[in-house]
Amino acid sequence: MLILLNQEVIDVGDPLETLQALGVGDLTRQKSLAKLIALGQDAAFANGGVEHADPGIRRTLAALFGLTGQANCALFLCPQGMRSARDVAARLGQAPITTMALLLNAQDAGKLSAALINNHVWQVAPGEAAA
Repeated sequence: MLILLNQEVIDVGDPLETLQALGVGDLTRQKSLAKLIALGQDAAFANGGVEHADPGIRRTLAALFGLTGQANCALFLCPQGMRSARDVAARLGQAPITTMALLLNAQDAGKLSAALINNHVWQVAPGEAAA
């Protein structure tokens, strides 16, 4: 399964297996989408952007989104002057697998850009600003 987290496409394979391999605790209760947004905001706030978070944190967050099946694209933006994690803006979307594959190929070729993501995901993918 492919998940777009800001400007990185993360292949989490089977999200449950990925989470187990990462040593994530109790997986009997699925996290709500609101809780996942809060986790993404926390990661972005603590690291000056989710893209600066530890790769394990990004992979865990991506796998958790994959487990919900409600969004395969998540964008967390840190505004200047933010004072808390809840000031981090979040947007979720659902892009078709063909779009996700196109983005992964671009990433593998070193050509993934904000403009490409915006044109193929945020201008067309269903989804609303979450926070």
